[in-house]
Amino acid sequence: MIKIIRLVKGIEIYDVKMMMDWLKEKNTQRVMTQIEKDPTLLQNLDLDQNNIDFLFNVRYGLKISKLFLMIINVAYFTGVIWIIFC
Repeated sequence: MIKIIRLVKGIEIYDVKMMMDWLKEKNTQRVMTQIEKDPTLLQNLDLDQNNIDFLFNVRYGLKISKLFLMIINVAYFTGVIWIIFC
């Protein structure tokens, strides 16, 4: 039962949307400081595309790691149930 409670709390803490919102905010602040230093970067589409690609890759990485953690936990619970059953 303790493991199930910790699993639920862990899923709540590992919120991909919240992490991505924080990362987008930090990325926006970084880009804005770069634009203040060099206003020509405002029209740079390559930089924008690279930032968008980076954010997509990070989001998919976070989702895959969350899926991996869920699979590990399901395997653990299945093993415990199997041991109890036997």
